[in-house]
Amino acid sequence: MRNYWQRLALLTGISLLISPPAWAETVTGAATTVAQGQTQIAQTVTQITGVRIDTTDGVAVILETTAALSPTTSTVDNTLIADIPNAVLTLPEEFQAVNPAEGIALVSVTNLPNNRVRVAITGIDAPPTVEQQVAAQGLVLAVTPSTDEDEIQIVVTGELESQGYSIPNATTATRTNTELRDIPQSIQVLPQRVLEDQQVNRLSEALRNVSGVSVGDSFGDSLDRINIRGFQSDVLLENGFRRGSFSSRGISDTELIERVEVLKGPASVLYGNLEPGGVVNVVTRQPQVDPAYTVGTVVGSFGLVRPSIDLTGPLDRNQQVLYRFTALYEAEDGFRDYGQDVNRFVLAPSLTWNLSDRTALTFNFSYADAERPFDRGLPAIGNRVADVPRDRLFQDPSAIIETEELSTSYRLTHNFNDNWQLRNEFRYLSVDTFDFRIDSWTIEDDGTLDRRWRSNDDYYEFYSLQTNVVGEFATGNVQHTLLAGVDFNRSTAQGSQRRLPGDPSFFLNIFTQEGDPISRPNLDDLTLVVRNSTRRANNIGLYLQDQITLTESLKLLAGGRFDIYDLQSVDSLSNTETEDTVQRFTPRIGVVYQPSVLSGNN
Repeated sequence: MRNYWQRLALLTGISLLISPPAWAETVTGAATTVAQGQTQIAQTVTQITGVRIDTTDGVAVILETTAALSPTTSTVDNTLIADIPNAVLTLPEEFQAVNPAEGIALVSVTNLPNNRVRVAITGIDAPPTVEQQVAAQGLVLAVTPSTDEDEIQIVVTGELESQGYSIPNATTATRTNTELRDIPQSIQVLPQRVLEDQQVNRLSEALRNVSGVSVGDSFGDSLDRINIRGFQSDVLLENGFRRGSFSSRGISDTELIERVEVLKGPASVLYGNLEPGGVVNVVTRQPQVDPAYTVGTVVGSFGLVRPSIDLTGPLDRNQQVLYRFTALYEAEDGFRDYGQDVNRFVLAPSLTWNLSDRTALTFNFSYADAERPFDRGLPAIGNRVADVPRDRLFQDPSAIIETEELSTSYRLTHNFNDNWQLRNEFRYLSVDTFDFRIDSWTIEDDGTLDRRWRSNDDYYEFYSLQTNVVGEFATGNVQHTLLAGVDFNRSTAQGSQRRLPGDPSFFLNIFTQEGDPISRPNLDDLTLVVRNSTRRANNIGLYLQDQITLTESLKLLAGGRFDIYDLQSVDSLSNTETEDTVQRFTPRIGVVYQPSVLSGNN
């Protein structure tokens, strides 16, 4: 609700503020009353040559003029409005101050048609009250936030920082907390509220809300491969860290997610080599100051049971150390008659240590273990799904895929002052996967399905280190948000695939269910090794970005990245080794123009 009034304030022009300062009657020359000032208003237009806010004793808005001003006041919801006739603001741009004091959300001074100036002040909880005083240098407006001593306070527990369905800011596109309207790319944010309301329990289900995004090959319903604008994205982001899409099932639980940000279009400048269609960034929940304890269970069809627990709050009286503990278990029989059921367990504790008012250190840990049937689903003939019962089984009932995932990370942030911040982060991730199944190979028009035994055994490791500095400063009337950083990513993968000798086919007619008899072989019977390789990739990236506010309506984003990419791979079957090093520079520039009529509108 607060964001709504802030946006209203931006549209109408806003603010004055807080308890009348003691100096209001001692400014150069004796102060006169408002009534006396009104008699001095000239019939010509009065120029307001300066606006300043004094917070020495409360908050006072001072309009600098050479003639008296006579405002009329009114209130709209939480906003107090003072309209000044026969006046014009002669500053290079309209005046605005966000959160100048406690209880006040926004103060703005804007020009209106027909030689009018509007001063608007938005209170956080209620419209403020104002006292007008005419001083030698102009008009002084002293405002006091309204309070109600007898009001009933209602405290809601169980939901932290409820964001509703609209999230105005995102970090994926710029690595800074930027309003969506200021980003020269299309970005869509799915808040945690939406995921809860839709009972989402995997990433692909959440992304149905996003235009231009579709689900790709799920590899037997074990992965969340995503297509964005026609490009298959093999890399996902978790809190800004790269990870392979093959392990995305471990981060798609609603209990772990704060929000999902989908950036459409190129994003390589900040994250290295990515598909041009875009990228998905999953932002996980972090420890909170306010205690909250949630225990829940989801029960559904086909034996679905999903109990979970989510606890957060401070560990000490000074609220210096915060914790979060999340755990869940999922079991499901499934609607197809597999001998293997779904069993998943996820554990995710985290800890934030506020070392000082300006420095914080957060540790995150997660462990996920899952086993489920390897299910290719229904085959397609031509461009249509075959007309067979949806619960018909074409794989071996004992087909299985197992995944074990371990992740640990830290994040250190230090604010040098209100404008400059240093961030340093590291994350280690390991993923161990194994599958053993008879897999669909090809299908004929008459429904004859070719099936062959396969087993993959793969292990992945990711090391990621990021350090960057974010700063805000001005050059004249131009505002800058500067981002400079370096990141290092190392990924290793080693694995193999085995088949039966000669790779024989086992045929089945999907319509009549007649075909070759099969019996599950032992894993040791799969002696034909067709893949046995090791791959290591190192990437060092240096990036620089500047978000430039030229005017309230015109904003520029410019940046660049230099990458050094090194790849080493070993094929144990052919006993060959491959090495390659690539260096590339990637530029980026974007412009946002916002018509003045939309200024301040989210």
